Amino acid sequence: NKINAGNEEEVLALLQDVYPADDEPALQEKLTRLIFAAEVMGHLSVQTEQS
Repeated sequence: NKINAGNEEEVLALLQDVYPADDEPALQEKLTRLIFAAEVMGHLSVQTEQS
C-alpha cells in the first residue's frame, strides 16, 4: 500500500465525516476502493504523459 498510515487515518476520518452511518468495515472498503481508483488514475495519467 503506497499510502502511508498517517494519510490513511486522515482519509478514514474524512470518510467518517461524509458517511457517519457507516461502520469501520464499510469505511475501510470505501478507502480500499479510493486507493485502487487513485492508482488506476495514476497509471492512466502516466501513460498519457508518455504517449
